[in-house]
Amino acid sequence: MALWLDLRDDKMVVMTSRSQDAGVTWAANQTLYRSPDGSVCTCCQPMIAADGAGAVAAMWRNDLGGARDMYLCTSQDGGATFGTATKLGEGTWNLRQCPMDGGGVAVAGARVDTVWRRDRSLFSCAPKAAEVALGEGTNPTTAFCADQSLRAWQSNDRIFLKCAEAPARDIGAGSYPFIAAPHGKGNAVLVWQGSDGAMVMRVAVSY
Repeated sequence: MALWLDLRDDKMVVMTSRSQDAGVTWAANQTLYRSPDGSVCTCCQPMIAADGAGAVAAMWRNDLGGARDMYLCTSQDGGATFGTATKLGEGTWNLRQCPMDGGGVAVAGARVDTVWRRDRSLFSCAPKAAEVALGEGTNPTTAFCADQSLRAWQSNDRIFLKCAEAPARDIGAGSYPFIAAPHGKGNAVLVWQGSDGAMVMRVAVSY
């Protein structure tokens, strides 16, 4: 699956396409979401996750009435069809400009985890569930590993990692973290931008 922001009709929309042959060919582009106010947030990167068994979750930052809140929709048929887009969290963020922070999303069957920024704070939640505050930060990312949620983010030029309900730990200096766990099994991999280039760390869920 691929997900991107598209301006081909002069309004920023969320578009998607899927491949059923490992990227050799792609289906026709489809508009996944069009804001009733005209455009979605124009710079925050949309995020997509799939579990390899048909579950897909797509997340983006909307722009409705000046509110830059995160929206999510899911699919259980490999992205052939998606459900209705729903807002994440209880709060709202009224902002005149794009914060350039698209958050992170993970999916495993019916389970979905999202992490995202509102003002200076980070939050996580499952669809239609209460938001949980993670603290101050930017550029959050999430993955499921061995049935546990792994989340990482940047705060004051430091990278923090949190496994499930354990306290977050300081990994070191850096920015723009991204975490991935192949098919949700075994160890995960955390990568980020360090002062001397790209940094990579293997993550076990039992720390």
